[in-house]
Amino acid sequence: MKRSRARIFAFVAALTLAGAARAQDDSAASFFTAGEAAFARGEYRAAALAFEEAQHRSPHGATIYNAALAWERANVLERAADAYAMAAASPDLPADRAGAARARVAELAQRLARLDVAGAADARVSIAHVTLRAPPFQVHLVPGRHTVRIAHASGAEETRAVDLAAGSATSMTIAARAAPAADRAPPPESTSMSTTRIVGFAALGTAVVATGTALTLGAMGLSARDDFVEGGLTDERTHDRAVAFRTGANVAWVTAGVFAVTGAVLVLFFPRSDGKPDARAGRTPGPLLRF
Repeated sequence: MKRSRARIFAFVAALTLAGAARAQDDSAASFFTAGEAAFARGEYRAAALAFEEAQHRSPHGATIYNAALAWERANVLERAADAYAMAAASPDLPADRAGAARARVAELAQRLARLDVAGAADARVSIAHVTLRAPPFQVHLVPGRHTVRIAHASGAEETRAVDLAAGSATSMTIAARAAPAADRAPPPESTSMSTTRIVGFAALGTAVVATGTALTLGAMGLSARDDFVEGGLTDERTHDRAVAFRTGANVAWVTAGVFAVTGAVLVLFFPRSDGKPDARAGRTPGPLLRF
């Protein structure tokens, strides 16, 4: 049963891959046909782009050779040279056409410049008509100054300028580069003093609450004492209440005093912390030393 399922799965997978490949080939054929039609109309740039798209979808030596012909007719010689070089390296291109492609590359190379890019294969390089290509590769360019943009796998980016002369071949090596250092956040401001002041204000607030409690308990104690006196000094419950209220008031007063003194000391004797250097600190004596 397991073998049967495996065979069925393999068969379905093969059909899926075959269908995808057929769709890719059909799409490439459509672009190839569009390229032929554009070439016949004399729209050589459009023809070259159509042939290159067909080549991207289904590589064939004849397709990229046609792209080279179209680029040369469009007088975009640097792209024609690139396409001829690719066609010459295609194993399925007829020998006579491959020879013709190599000859055209040699002739165009006298009028163009060539940049050979090597190095980190995970980098992506953009220059002129080349976009985000991984090294190593060769590219033909119009003589003059060009800007090379490099996107490293680490996320770092790099820009270089290169001057190229006609008939020259220049090498460029792309070294791997680490990720750019993140901007260091400024050190956090000292919060020890500000925290102390917060605690001080909290103590003062507690003292205020304790004071209110002491006043309330004191008033209740006095009322209970009056009731005890009016009752002929015989009601023990009233007496106990008066004593309890008086004791609670005394405790509240002591608590209020302790928190009031503590809060005042913390607030008044510890300066505000605002992250600024102390104005009394002296200036540094000259520049840093160098070894």
